[in-house]
Amino acid sequence: MKALNLILAEAELELIPKEIAEQEVIKKHARKRGKKASELLLDSSLHYKAMRKLKDFRRRGRPDIVHITLLSILDSPLNREGKLRVYVHTRNNDCIFINPEVRLPRNYARFCGVIEKLFKEGEIKSSNKTLLEIKKMSIKELVEKICSDFIVVFDEKGKLEKIPEVANELKSYEKPCAIIGAFPHGSFKNDYSFADKAIAVYKEPLSAWSTASLLVNALYIL
Repeated sequence: MKALNLILAEAELELIPKEIAEQEVIKKHARKRGKKASELLLDSSLHYKAMRKLKDFRRRGRPDIVHITLLSILDSPLNREGKLRVYVHTRNNDCIFINPEVRLPRNYARFCGVIEKLFKEGEIKSSNKTLLEIKKMSIKELVEKICSDFIVVFDEKGKLEKIPEVANELKSYEKPCAIIGAFPHGSFKNDYSFADKAIAVYKEPLSAWSTASLLVNALYIL
């Protein structure tokens, strides 16, 4: 295995939708941040009252899932040794390409600020190096662009397998791809029939960061 392509799929990472931008709780937060409502990340811990008007509101507004997961895997030995490529695909088909060398803020508020800037400017650079870049792309288009030779989707409804078995199989390919849902609960919304396998690694649903950490650490150790 040269490197694992890891996609955090259907992440609940989005800017505040226009249909709730005029809600008082949103306007108050925008004034406090000194930004337009349309430039702020939707966050259920701050905007829950306004979010109840949105479809799937119980699932949306969870930048924290992406934040925790990225901190866990980008700091891993697998990434430090150049064997991990990470992408974030959102509910609105915004795909974030992540430079393995990026050092994301550990502070959640600062992380949100970076992602808001990314949505606004399209990329984050440092010393002429692109650290983060965002493009409009469906999950299938992203997978096709990556050109992986074996694709596994982690799904609680998939076949139950142990992490070492999964890691060993992935390592037998040159450019494998692992797809992990980055939403709080429920099932995938998109069609993943293009994947070679759908697996579960525990008898109960696990968080995105637990699944991702188990996988990248197993790939390093084995």
